[in-house]
Amino acid sequence: MTTPLSLIVLTPEKKLLETEVKSVQVLLSDGGRMGILPGHTKLIAATASGDLTYLDLQDNLLKIELGDGILSVENNCVRVMTNPLLEENQSESEDGNPFDRITREIIQRLKMNSQDR
Repeated sequence: MTTPLSLIVLTPEKKLLETEVKSVQVLLSDGGRMGILPGHTKLIAATASGDLTYLDLQDNLLKIELGDGILSVENNCVRVMTNPLLEENQSESEDGNPFDRITREIIQRLKMNSQDR
């Protein structure tokens, strides 16, 4: 059996998910989807709001809905730091909490870098 991936999904408030999986697929900020398998090279990328899907060790295809965030892959560990999705009656403040501001700044820089290529 191939070494599984460790998938960890975090928000500023809590850990949403920590599990071992066979694969992960996530929506990137440029609108494309990325698949990640064991042995993937190191990576940092901006993610967009949408579904993160993963194949668990029992071959069940599962999903979790995420807000914008940052994805990192290293040593068969996929970490997603994400903002919680806003409820319908909530609005995002311009200031937000420090995690929100840092995430927005990183996403903006990644978008600028990808446009320069």
